[in-house]
Amino acid sequence: MPKVSVIIPVYNTEKFLRKCLDSVCNQTLQDIEIICINDCSQDNCLEILKAYALSDTRVRIIDFKENRGAGAARNAGIEAAQGEYIGFVDSDDFIDLDFYEKLYNSGTKTKANVVKGAVEHTFLGGQILKCDNKEFESNNINFNSIFPSAIYQKNFLRKYNIRFLENCSWGEDRLFPVMAVYYTNSVVYKNDVYYHYKRNAESSTASTYTMAKFVDNLKSVSLIISFLNGSNYKKEEYITLYNTFFMDIHTNIFKNIKNLDIDNVISKLESLVDLLKYKDFVNIDYFTALIELLKRHSSEDIPYAIENLRNDYNRKRIIATLRATSNLKTNQTKIPVFLSADEHYALFVATTMASICYNTKSFCEFYILDAGISEESKEKICELKKQFNNFSIEFINVDLEKYFRNFQETKDITKAMYSRFLIPILKPELDKVIYSDVDVTFMGDIREMFDEPLNNYPLGAVWEMYAEHTFNIERKHRLHLSDCHRYFSSGNLLIDCKKWRENDITNKLIGLVQSNTFKLNCPDQDIMNIYFDNNYQILPTRYGYINQDFTFFHNHNNILIRHFNGPNKPWFFGFKSNQFEFLNNIEDFWNYARMTVFGDYLLKNIRYKTDKVYKHELKMEISKKQIAKIKLRRKYLAENNIKTIQALKDKFNGERCFIIGGAPSLNQLDLTKLNNEFTFTVNRGYMMREKGLSHSTFHVMSDVNTFDDENVINEIPLDFMDKLFLYTGIDKFNPDGALYFDFYPLGHECKFQTDLTKPLSLFGSVIFFAIQIAYYLGFKQIILIGVDLDYVSNMGHAYKETAGEVSRQYSHSILCCREMMQGLEVAQEFLTKEGVSILNASPAGKVDCMPRVKYEELFDE
Repeated sequence: MPKVSVIIPVYNTEKFLRKCLDSVCNQTLQDIEIICINDCSQDNCLEILKAYALSDTRVRIIDFKENRGAGAARNAGIEAAQGEYIGFVDSDDFIDLDFYEKLYNSGTKTKANVVKGAVEHTFLGGQILKCDNKEFESNNINFNSIFPSAIYQKNFLRKYNIRFLENCSWGEDRLFPVMAVYYTNSVVYKNDVYYHYKRNAESSTASTYTMAKFVDNLKSVSLIISFLNGSNYKKEEYITLYNTFFMDIHTNIFKNIKNLDIDNVISKLESLVDLLKYKDFVNIDYFTALIELLKRHSSEDIPYAIENLRNDYNRKRIIATLRATSNLKTNQTKIPVFLSADEHYALFVATTMASICYNTKSFCEFYILDAGISEESKEKICELKKQFNNFSIEFINVDLEKYFRNFQETKDITKAMYSRFLIPILKPELDKVIYSDVDVTFMGDIREMFDEPLNNYPLGAVWEMYAEHTFNIERKHRLHLSDCHRYFSSGNLLIDCKKWRENDITNKLIGLVQSNTFKLNCPDQDIMNIYFDNNYQILPTRYGYINQDFTFFHNHNNILIRHFNGPNKPWFFGFKSNQFEFLNNIEDFWNYARMTVFGDYLLKNIRYKTDKVYKHELKMEISKKQIAKIKLRRKYLAENNIKTIQALKDKFNGERCFIIGGAPSLNQLDLTKLNNEFTFTVNRGYMMREKGLSHSTFHVMSDVNTFDDENVINEIPLDFMDKLFLYTGIDKFNPDGALYFDFYPLGHECKFQTDLTKPLSLFGSVIFFAIQIAYYLGFKQIILIGVDLDYVSNMGHAYKETAGEVSRQYSHSILCCREMMQGLEVAQEFLTKEGVSILNASPAGKVDCMPRVKYEELFDE
């Protein structure tokens, strides 16, 4: 066994490659293996590697047939490595000739998992900067700079599955050292031997910083933050890493602003900030100022504005500066909280108040905007005084007819919704207040929201990020809002009452309602978005966390306000939230409800409705347009589809089939071997034609968002698929001969469906649909390939993705992945009992709930 395996990813670096290889091949430690991964270089790199391999038997070549990136290359090297330790050298760098001898000897002597050498930086202009390890020796957490300057025990890397990010064009190497330092028992530092790092070289790491690379940059940082949030690091260790990565992002924005989409940059930065476990460190406040700067300046002015920000602001004083320049320098020690309700929602007023009082140390002054609460209900609300002594309460009668005569209402929302417009004029002595709907629970101290700076805006609100690519697009056009408008929720607001009054905003909002000529879905909220446009302070998602936010907000332990918006309420029978992380919050709702005198009534009379009533309400949750569409499609199913599907029952009894996912590991497989097999492809799996798959026996399409795009629909090659199984919800694509299937909505208990004429079960993945279909058709062996479920080290698809597929990568990470994995476990358990073999031939990924087999061994030569 070699003492060290040296892994060298190579891509278009012929100018530097020989110097790199010479420094490795001539090491004084000769018992090494040298694994060179050619990442489909377009220059003469492969010829150079072959020449070295002929003259030195220690040199091994792995030749990628398509460019997969440095992360995939290094991971391939790790899998192939046979040495006791593993080292990395980038092909445009080089090392001291005794580099590995000194590191290896130190490692064997100390039994350290990681041994790190010093680094010499060579800049493009020829300047040289030598860096020893003194800054790391006192605190390993800082060790994230130049990871190839170390060697790592091979068994250590494999034990903790420490790998590089794949399909990531920027920052693919960041998570690797963070994980290595976290899991290691020790790091030993050597300051007498150097790794020579070429900065700004004409290499794979020195290409133009595009918007795609910015997205990948944030993707890598987001994954690191998610990893850190689940670790047991001390706060100061978190902050050290946060500062490093955030200022790196800042630098890349500053240098490459002309290549970036500013609105997209702002939205992604704010999403990144939401992930943070701690938000009280120096650079985050500088970062907050940067986000505000990006919002306020044109792209031409931004480089100068950033330079001024860097020069004018000492980062250690940013918090003080931001709050000193805000007009909300308030000495209020009590927190004014406005709630609004009529008699129907009186019981939920008490529940919301209970959640606030339970979690808040400060004294709260509750002002209830009374749109018809009975005296009996008011008395019951006031009985919370028996539970808590940290609040006062005042009911403010609102004359709805006086202010809001003939204002638009909806079936579920009355004129009382407009009463929030009046808050600053109802209590002119207050400067700053919180408004909250009452279908919420507070999970933390309301003081945190109250202390948020508004930075001279009259309003702070939570941007509905989840809806940017769905109904908000249509809503923006209908309301004549710009495409870059950040539509916010009016359910939880932080209001600068003084600025509101100075600008006469109440009368302006009322005037907008009166002059409005088009229908509004959420009248008060739509009007506020029209008036404020983007002139409001965006508050972190944690101050208004709604059902759909699981796509954009991963740290559920950091929720302050849980908003049960829309028709899905925890007090409705059958309520089931989008992700199981929400279940604790739902139980919290009932805990707070039990603190009120309404608790028993809620439990007995609302939560447990009859199944008949619930089914009726379930139908009402879907718009009339959707119901009509579903009825039409199901009529088609009943009349034209069922007999065809029934004729397919067990038609392929005893055969085997391959279900082909879209994961990056497909790029490692020869798909031409499948051209004489029964195959299932899914969603945009027809792109596999470019990878050698000539056709698909069955194609399954269920992704409504992807196939809502006319451009995607136009690319679908019907000649690629023998039979098409199409989800009824895809209404823009209705080819002749398609076989339609439905699936259970809204949290139906998921079990393996054996009858294809009935709705299938949904476990977060089209793969689960395909497995159910394959079983119905009679296949006795089902083999999965390209089903990785690895959204940490191997995010993305094997083919070029649409914008919708890219945006959903974050939603799949960790959260949806659990549900998909659970579905595969359900499938494996059911099929095993039925005598059907299900195997995983994917060469990578995390699906280990079923037997793994090697793809190549499935075919006879």
